Amino acid sequence: MTSAHDGTGGRCKGHNSHHSLPARLILDLDEVTALQPSLPSDVAPVLEGAAATIDEAQGPGAKDIVPRVTVNIGVIQGGLKVHIVPGTCWFEADIRVPLGSAKR
Repeated sequence: MTSAHDGTGGRCKGHNSHHSLPARLILDLDEVTALQPSLPSDVAPVLEGAAATIDEAQGPGAKDIVPRVTVNIGVIQGGLKVHIVPGTCWFEADIRVPLGSAKR
């Protein structure tokens, strides 16, 4: 396993309309991927040394993703009609941080 996993969810409440309050929450979650975790000095070289193996096992480019924070909004539910931003929506997010990352 190359990352810690946090299955989390949330709820956003606004007004049924054409505004973007619920959508804004999901966009804000995407900003988590910009975090630059600090890996311990003994973890970073191991990941670098295993880069080819990581790509072979998980697919090309995986070595570039493993040391980063990733967010996947896997489930979104809400709304009453097409083309109307829901007043309430629920979502499930998969947030992964590299093992050994320091808390800030």
